[in-house]
Amino acid sequence: MNTLIRDAKIIDPASPWNGKKVDIRIRKGRIEEIGKALEKKNETEIRAKGLLVSPGWIDMNVQFRDPGHEYKEDLKSGLKAARAGGFTSVLHMPSTFPVMDSKASLEYLKQRSQGSGVHVYAAAALSKGCEGQELSEMFDLHDAGALMFSDVEHSVMDSGLMKKALLYAKNFNGLVCSFPQDRGLAAGTMMNEGPLSTLLGMKGSPHMAETIHLRRDIDLLRYTESRLHVVGLSTAEGVKLVKEAKKEGLNITAEVFLSHLLWTDAQVDGYQSLYKMTPPLRTEKDRKALIKGIQEGTIDCISSQHRPEDVEHKKLEFGLANSGIALMESFFPLYQTYLSEELSLELFIQCLSDRACKVLGQEAARIDLGREAILTCFSCTEASPITGLHSKAYNRAPLKEGMKGRVVGTVRA
Repeated sequence: MNTLIRDAKIIDPASPWNGKKVDIRIRKGRIEEIGKALEKKNETEIRAKGLLVSPGWIDMNVQFRDPGHEYKEDLKSGLKAARAGGFTSVLHMPSTFPVMDSKASLEYLKQRSQGSGVHVYAAAALSKGCEGQELSEMFDLHDAGALMFSDVEHSVMDSGLMKKALLYAKNFNGLVCSFPQDRGLAAGTMMNEGPLSTLLGMKGSPHMAETIHLRRDIDLLRYTESRLHVVGLSTAEGVKLVKEAKKEGLNITAEVFLSHLLWTDAQVDGYQSLYKMTPPLRTEKDRKALIKGIQEGTIDCISSQHRPEDVEHKKLEFGLANSGIALMESFFPLYQTYLSEELSLELFIQCLSDRACKVLGQEAARIDLGREAILTCFSCTEASPITGLHSKAYNRAPLKEGMKGRVVGTVRA
């Protein structure tokens, strides 16, 4: 499809067109022409009030539940939701049933996602079945296309296994993921440990559940001289540990979930199970530290942790409800409405594009002549849609009338 994007302001610091308002002509999947008042040549037009265009966004943490739990989300609905959310690429976590720990499971993901307009990168299981007992066939999985190795929320408690994974990944410059949560300290917890958890009578997860595990993984990284990506930072102390590790020169990157930049444990007041998450929402002090971590470059990228649930597993008493929220489609409106005054648009976009590509070892998209067209088109001023959502998830983040920020469309080759 040939496309003409009209009157769009470019948001791409590495582009010579950055900050300029132009038309962009796309033919045969590449940017053919950039300029003012381009003549239309039998093309599909994209235009909107206050239109902005950036390199395509990457969601670094999605769980589409396919295969195994397609009633919560399947690849078709998940990828439609991704496009609606402005994402041209996603990193799919291995939290499927069966777990993605074989070449066949990666091939299934690749085949089923073709033609969606969204490129799907795969994160394969670090251990077989994500059970933390035996390493997966990491080399074969890497050869089949896996860019990261993760046991998702099943943090690896066996230090010996984690050390082996880091050492083994060095053979092919693989990326090992740390989900820093000590399962012994976090067992049976439902929210952040603090005054509110005491008031509500719920067992809370202490900050040290994150920091003890994170210190261990940083020690193992230092010993193995490998690559480590920390997912789901939630505490000020955790940000400090990653900052010190980067200053030391260790090959470490970090990721935060949008939910933890938006909300605090105050959302749980009233036992609202929608805000039950892993890791739990923390304090305002932690939220501010996470934002500062992004601004300073300690935290590299922001993801949705899109974790769909059905009504039977989410609309329950707080202690019985599954963790997770699905906010991929509402990602940009939530940022624009509640976070844009604290985190600049340019930095937000970098976290979803250049910084995410650097973590994954992929070439970043660029807005320039002759480059492959991988673009997200959006408006900060138009109202966000609150109907017509594509995800099957019951636990979608709430969108309200009057919220600003709309994804106009995406272009992928």
